[in-house]
Amino acid sequence: MSRVSTPSQAASTIAYRPTGIRSAECSLAITADGDLVIAPALGRDGVGIARSRDRGETWEVRVPDAGPRHRRIQPFTYLDPQTQRLFFKTARFDVMPPTPRATGYDLSLSDDLGDTWRHVVIAERMRDWTKVTSGPAPVGDPDPRPHTNATGPVPFSTRIWPLVPQRHQGVERSRDGGLTWEPAPRGVRLSIDPAAIHGMSRWDHVNFGNGVVTPDGTLRLAGRYGRALGLATSHDGGVHWSVTRIPGSRLRAYRNPLHYVLRYSNYLLAESVADDAAGTILCVWPDEQDALQASWSVDGGVSWTPPRVVSAPGVTEIRYTSVTARPGRPGTFAIAYYGREASSRAYRAYLAQCVDLTAPGAVFVGGPVDPVDRPAFPRGFDPGYLRILLGGDLNEILQARYAPDGTLYVVYARQVAGRPPLRWHPGSRRARLPWITGAMEAVIGRVDPVAGA
Repeated sequence: MSRVSTPSQAASTIAYRPTGIRSAECSLAITADGDLVIAPALGRDGVGIARSRDRGETWEVRVPDAGPRHRRIQPFTYLDPQTQRLFFKTARFDVMPPTPRATGYDLSLSDDLGDTWRHVVIAERMRDWTKVTSGPAPVGDPDPRPHTNATGPVPFSTRIWPLVPQRHQGVERSRDGGLTWEPAPRGVRLSIDPAAIHGMSRWDHVNFGNGVVTPDGTLRLAGRYGRALGLATSHDGGVHWSVTRIPGSRLRAYRNPLHYVLRYSNYLLAESVADDAAGTILCVWPDEQDALQASWSVDGGVSWTPPRVVSAPGVTEIRYTSVTARPGRPGTFAIAYYGREASSRAYRAYLAQCVDLTAPGAVFVGGPVDPVDRPAFPRGFDPGYLRILLGGDLNEILQARYAPDGTLYVVYARQVAGRPPLRWHPGSRRARLPWITGAMEAVIGRVDPVAGA
């Protein structure tokens, strides 16, 4: 393997800003004015979002007041770049009573960054790992209105064969900005049943993470496709799909659900694909040794570069990734991930960017966001799979995004002292179990744009 990472940036160039907001598996949205939104914000008043109008220096919490209270399972926020409408969703399903059989999501929508809200229920056949994207209608669609998409696995993202067989990737669409939804017409479904996919066995694992919509309305999802990274593409809004295995990608073999829960969270890929307006596609994934690999295409996915290691020098294991493209600057991409060095159990948050991925000898330049004495996970990475069974929260997401002025941000969760409130009693100071430790705080990292870049 070849390495394209360069030595880390000086720590002073990556601003580190703890928010003081209790959170978990953080997602990030940035408005056209550069205002920041992170989710979830977990407080005594309920589950909501936090917003900042001063580049992350101060924060205000906004809890949706339309519809039922949001639960703390599967939170996710997204901002439509065209309409500036904010989406915040959480799952109705919970592994614990009273809703272990519930399906669908509570989706709150706001046109004023959380001052007022509307509520709808979406994706009632899905239970977890559903993400929201938006973009133009596909070329040739008789309805020219933009599409908002909700995509997620049916019934679950976790492979528990034969008790819970995986079926297909569900797709719901909205043509009015998320107020009403309908399932995509049945065409060629995106199967996530390994037994139905050529070259896989029933013991393999398939799941797709967050996706993107291109300027021509093409919907792309990337994720684990057995032992390879798969890039799923739909040119008609999720009706028909095709899947490309990224050449040279190789992931660890899936073992079993117990290994998933106790030892190895890299079976689930959070965000592995980004593209720009020029048609460059960047895909990232953890390889068999848990290094972060990348491959990109400059011709819309026809051909791909050989995989290259892009995790920072010295990082031996990574967990979860985010990848994003800078709007208006073709070729500029950024990656974020949790990583650890061989000499330490601690996982830190890393952020890096490449100013021109299409240039010969392109490199990602970056480094750790958090100080060495305040790592994100000081005692080893914890995705929360055991805590979720006892009332705690998951941590399967971090996100990097560009502001309109080119400032690069990442939001992630950091373990802090204290015990988090149980999910079913968010407003009670006593609703804590002594063995549920590791409360989490949202942290913002920021890299200011270089003059002239």
